[in-house]
Parts: sequence; structure tokens; C-alpha cells
Amino acid sequence: MPSLTLTAALLLLGKEDMPWGSLTWQSITKIHGKPWAVAENANNDSPTLYVLEWTTKVANQVKTFAMTVWGLPSTKQEAYITKWSTDNDSTGRTAWAAFVSKWSAQWGINKIINNVLVGAGRSPAQLPYVDIAQVYELMGVVAQKLFGDEAYLGQGSLLKPEKGITRDVHMMDSLFKTVTEQWKAFSAEGALPKPSAIKAFLKDLCKLLTLYIQYDDAEQHACMEQYMTNMVEMLKVVCKEPGSENTDKLPKSLCNALCNLATEEDIYAVTQYLLATIEEMDAAAADEHIELDLDALIDPAWTEGIESLLKITEDALWQKLRFTDKKILFFQRWTDPDGLIDPWLQEGQAWLNIATSKRQSLEL
Repeated sequence: MPSLTLTAALLLLGKEDMPWGSLTWQSITKIHGKPWAVAENANNDSPTLYVLEWTTKVANQVKTFAMTVWGLPSTKQEAYITKWSTDNDSTGRTAWAAFVSKWSAQWGINKIINNVLVGAGRSPAQLPYVDIAQVYELMGVVAQKLFGDEAYLGQGSLLKPEKGITRDVHMMDSLFKTVTEQWKAFSAEGALPKPSAIKAFLKDLCKLLTLYIQYDDAEQHACMEQYMTNMVEMLKVVCKEPGSENTDKLPKSLCNALCNLATEEDIYAVTQYLLATIEEMDAAAADEHIELDLDALIDPAWTEGIESLLKITEDALWQKLRFTDKKILFFQRWTDPDGLIDPWLQEGQAWLNIATSKRQSLEL
């Protein structure tokens, strides 16, 4: 899902005096007003009120740039903020980007977001690569930590989710209700689930679990683990594993329906839905965050790998290698211990052949 850069988001929020008017944000950034604010009647070379590296002239250029952005259609705003070509707002654009880049790391925003994620049982993330799927349910907490009560602005609220997230949340609610009601129907005494109903149930369940994987949290993990148990048990019944027809882990009516699937087509369809769902959940489990104890003591039983050869004589080793003439193929037999002679040159070979007192046998 698309998301704004921090540089763009902070500029766009400035139109509604956010977040620079928030006392909470001011305590985080130590900037107690809009960065482009200047003293009345200040000359161009005088410093600004809050950004020491800017002059009044630069601050006014940043403000002009911001007002240009605010006047653009929303679909064109971020592209204008990040464009590289030279125009009337180049100086203001460059100054704003440099300001956010320089100071944002010192504000500790990433640490604040990570504390919220970890506290909710989610994996920490790194700005600017925070996946909005990680925080869609935690936007209120994150906004409160960053902006305090000023985060709530009615229709302009910072907590307003993207359309895609809203759609997915509604879909999860709808699918959960459908799956839960269908499972209860399967569990009812005297129920006679049809193959088409079972396939429809598995199709909805697969969609639901895919969304649960995308929007991960501890509660949904527990739900998925229970569904995994159900899926594995259903697959055993469909595959007619010994004793599976008497399982007490599934509603009796569902178990009977699975045991009596009428056609090969029904069996194949149900099996494929089950396998696809299980595979999806296994893939999600494989991506889970792994905690490493980097301070744990490591005491491995190191070996050199040649312990069995330590007591073998050189002659026996040549014999094991089956080099009865004690020569290694494609290696020179003799070498210069001082390393001054190249054994592959004609002159070097001649020296090695006659310098019997200086040459040495090439050893293993």
C-alpha cells in the first residue's frame, strides 16, 4: 500500500498547523512552532525563530514552497515535494528536505513506533519502511504518542486510515462472521453439509487467513493456530487416514460429509483448498520474527576433521592417496625454499634439476 515519506507528510500536515502546534510533538522535536516561522519585520539575513541553520530568507522560501504544495491536487503533491528539476521552489524544497533529514533521526520517532509495535506483540520496523499493515489497528496509539490529543481533528484526523485498509478491515469482519456462522452450522446436530458448502467455507477461510497474515497480531495468531489444527484434521479425513473417521476434533456432521464426498471432483476440490490454506499458514509461520540471544555462551565441540589421519605415517598417507611414486600429478617435484625460482619457466626447471644441494622436495 502506498504511504507518504516523512518529508512529505510533515509538510502536508503543516497546512492544518499539525504537527507543529502539538505540545506532544514539540516536546519530542524541541521545535516549539512551525519551522518556517520568522520574527515580524526581520531582515533576510537574520536567524529564524526555531531552525537555527535557516535565515529568514530561507524560511520564507520554505513557506512559499509549502503553500505551493498545499494548493496542488492531492494526487500531485508528493511528486512536487520530491521532484529534482529546477523551478521557483528549488531552494525551499532543498532546505526542507535537508532539515527533515538532519533532525528526524534525533527525534526518536522510530523508537516510539517500535515501542508501540513491540508492546502490541508485533515486530519492530525501521523508518521510512514501516509497512502500514503493521500498524493499521495501532494508528490511534501511535498518533497519541506522537501528537497527543491534537491527533484528533474530525474529518482531517491523522488517524483516518487509507481506503485500502478500511476495505480490508470490513472484509475481515464480514469473512469472520461468515466463517464463524458456517462452522456453527456444520456443528449443529443433524446437519448435512453439502460438498458445495464445504468448498465455499474453505474458500472464505482461505481469504480470511490471507488477510490475517497481512495484518498480523497475537490474537489472530492464536486464531490461525486453531484453524491449522482444524485444516490438518479435515485433510486426514478426506485422505481417509486410519482412524480419522472417528476424530473428535471436528463436528460429527462435517466429518461424515468429508468421509462421504460423492465424486472425485469434490474430493480433489476440497483437498486442494485444504492444501492451499495449510501452505499459506505455514508460509506465514516461517516469516515470524526470531529472537536471537547474542549473549549466550557458545561451547561447540570443535574438530579439525583430520583426527583419523593424525597417527598415519607419511609413507602410509602416500599409499592411501595411491601415489606410489610420491608425486602429486601436475605439481612440480622440487621447489626453491627461498622462493626465488619459478618452477614453470625453462630456466627454473633447469636450476631445480641441477641444484641438488639447494632444492627441496615439494611436501604435502
